[in-house]
Amino acid sequence: MGRGEQRARRVPNEYSRPECAEAYQRTRGEGRLYLADPALVAWTFERAGVTARLAVHGTPVNPLTGQEYPAHISIQFEQMSPFVSVALIWDGARILGIDMGGGAHKNLRGPAVLTPHRHRYFPNGRLEAEPFDWAAADIARRDDHEAVVRHFLGWAGLNSATFQWQNPPTK
Repeated sequence: MGRGEQRARRVPNEYSRPECAEAYQRTRGEGRLYLADPALVAWTFERAGVTARLAVHGTPVNPLTGQEYPAHISIQFEQMSPFVSVALIWDGARILGIDMGGGAHKNLRGPAVLTPHRHRYFPNGRLEAEPFDWAAADIARRDDHEAVVRHFLGWAGLNSATFQWQNPPTK
């Protein structure tokens, strides 16, 4: 898949949704977000690799639509990378993410941050990446996928007790 096809698959305005970041911060402070019980990873094949989605429940009501904000955790492996990327997608906006492999993320200020890194979308509209100490986060190796996802869930304020890991399928 070429870069143009990857861009076409992205959600419109995924990086320009301050209302999503604000709603997420509000909900996280209230401790309302949760995963289904059990939160079982179910992989699907895509052109770029394999992906799993875990539904996130307990989101607030969007004042514009009158319905709860749709949210899910996206777990992805690209065909050429043994490393996982995990993101919280909130009404089409990638609010939080961890990339254990792949390219660097360019911040608005400062140099690009190589992987592994975490990134978050702030309510002021700024997407910032930061390196993180994955060994201090109880991740034994960069390819310890289950540990990466569990760390991400805790960082996102979600209880990982119901989370059940399943290794990604091979073709």
